[in-house]
Amino acid sequence: MPKYIYQCEGCSGHFEIYHGMTEDQDQCPQCKSEHIHRVPQMPFVATPELSKGDKVGKATNDAIEANREVLQEMKKQINRDFYHDDN
Repeated sequence: MPKYIYQCEGCSGHFEIYHGMTEDQDQCPQCKSEHIHRVPQMPFVATPELSKGDKVGKATNDAIEANREVLQEMKKQINRDFYHDDN
């Protein structure tokens, strides 16, 4: 069962509860207040593994170069749209 973190507005406390994904906690176990909400949690994001011999710096540089070209094209298009003279 997944663990969820809740915050209580009544006592300003935080607590962890294990329950199913379709279930909700309805009150604070500390003060019994019903004014609680689930605290968003950062999901785990898996990153693709680099094949042997590849370097992180090379992959980063390749991504930067690819995005640099896209940004240059976007800037050109914006300049054309902004400075277009209808006269």
